[in-house]
Amino acid sequence: MSEIFNSFKEASSFAKSKSIELGVLHKIIKIGNKWTVLSKDEKFIKKEPTQEEIDLRKKVQALEERIEAFESAQRREDERAKREREEKKLKAKQEREKKKLRAEQERKDYLQIQKETYLSFSSEELTELSLSYLADDLSLEDDEFQILLPILRPYLESLREKAEKDRLDFLNERKEYYLSLQEDVLDKLWLESDGLIESEKEMLKRALRYKKGWTKVP
Repeated sequence: MSEIFNSFKEASSFAKSKSIELGVLHKIIKIGNKWTVLSKDEKFIKKEPTQEEIDLRKKVQALEERIEAFESAQRREDERAKREREEKKLKAKQEREKKKLRAEQERKDYLQIQKETYLSFSSEELTELSLSYLADDLSLEDDEFQILLPILRPYLESLREKAEKDRLDFLNERKEYYLSLQEDVLDKLWLESDGLIESEKEMLKRALRYKKGWTKVP
């Protein structure tokens, strides 16, 4: 009687136990990738499969091949779907990049047109634009300010110089006015000077000190 084992270790253990049990030596031979145990004088007789077994094996093999075909088809479908997702993702990214480039170019074109428009303005228009800038009435993006400010800079400087001159003229005018007043009038104005700007208040104080004879220069 022969036994079939998947490993030599199992076959060896079985042969040893049978030899002790029966008092007859057993041998181990390899059949394909299996191991079989035979008694000393026993010969291995290969059993031929019946037609029913052959048909069953063919049926099982056909089913296994069909299952493998389904699995292979599923793998191909998964790979195709993965490629489609990757291609769609890449296409969407490329479209976003193209859209971004178009938007950037359109913005550049717009800014160039705006620059040419500003350069075509008259001095009066640029002065008005400068006044609007100083009043923070211009609703422009940063990049448009970058092309506008160099154009407005001479006009802004001119407005600053004029404002400084007007301020000095005003203070000189107020100085002459205060010096023309009597001391008692200046005292009264000083008591009510909290509402004056600091520079004019200082001018009033100097005129009052001069009138009182505390200083020689008003």
